[in-house]
Amino acid sequence: MDRAIALAECGLGTTSPNPLVGAVLVHNDRIIGEGWHVCAGEDHAEVRCFDSVSNEDRPLIPESTLYVTLEPCDHQGRTPACSLRILQERVPKVVVAVKDPHPAVGGKGIQRLKEAGVEVLVGVSAPAARWVNRRFLTALETGRPYVVLKWAQTVDGFMDPGNGVAARGPVWITGKRAKQWTHRWRSEEDAILVGRRTALNDDPGLDVREWSGRNPIRLVIDSNSSLPGHLKMWNLPGETWTFGHKGTHPHSDRHFEIEWDERSVDSVLQHLQGQEVRSVLVEGGHRTLEYFIGRNLWDEARIWTGNTSFGGGIRSPEIQGALMERCNVDKDVLTVIRNEA
Repeated sequence: MDRAIALAECGLGTTSPNPLVGAVLVHNDRIIGEGWHVCAGEDHAEVRCFDSVSNEDRPLIPESTLYVTLEPCDHQGRTPACSLRILQERVPKVVVAVKDPHPAVGGKGIQRLKEAGVEVLVGVSAPAARWVNRRFLTALETGRPYVVLKWAQTVDGFMDPGNGVAARGPVWITGKRAKQWTHRWRSEEDAILVGRRTALNDDPGLDVREWSGRNPIRLVIDSNSSLPGHLKMWNLPGETWTFGHKGTHPHSDRHFEIEWDERSVDSVLQHLQGQEVRSVLVEGGHRTLEYFIGRNLWDEARIWTGNTSFGGGIRSPEIQGALMERCNVDKDVLTVIRNEA
């Protein structure tokens, strides 16, 4: 199962809105097939696993055990049901890490296998498998996308020098490697969100130019639909979506009208959930981050602390959670916190 979970991670950034799934076929403690879900609309992990078995080993499939990180699907979508392929291959035992909460699955895959006489074991390495699939599972189980907060702060606790300095362009707190890490994170999430002030002052590209992979959907809170058209976000490949209280936006690819109050971020996440956006990376600024923290609508916080001081300005947000990781990246320190509320 550990191998299946590692394979599932290979699909990070390409499978959404589908889950990350890995599958391993084992005969007498020897792996004879393996696969993972590569991209939405393409073959699922179980199918790729069976297809990887050599002609020499195919006669061993009816004597083998299939390990899969998520319950095999039992419905015809863009691809055939994996439960039927498992029965077709006459696999006698299937080990599943996590049941699939999707309404189209929801135990039906396990039930079909059991009714056909297949031995099914559920729950092996479930915590690790749930963590790998936390974006998909959060969206299905809570009704909102998985939310990652990210910001950079100085050693004295400021994220912006204030006094109009940032209006002349972005002020870099961290180094090049931290920037590369951040761009890798962008490639792993469906969308990236900033507020109006960050969009106007920093003019960010919100892309993955320091990494390989797909650009996330750019999201910006623009209450009055007044951000100018020369900003990079309107003029780069990919889509930019906006949220504001007006019904339209002159530059947005897709605009969502929202009445702005203390629950506005709830509406933002509801709209994203309706578009099957499974995860969003919130990169600020301070007010936007505080919206999510105040409503307790976040799952992870990734905080860079750079080797510099401002001596004043806009303080970084205050946040409480379980420490997951703290590490040095060149001269910068990365702290990762998980929301356990």
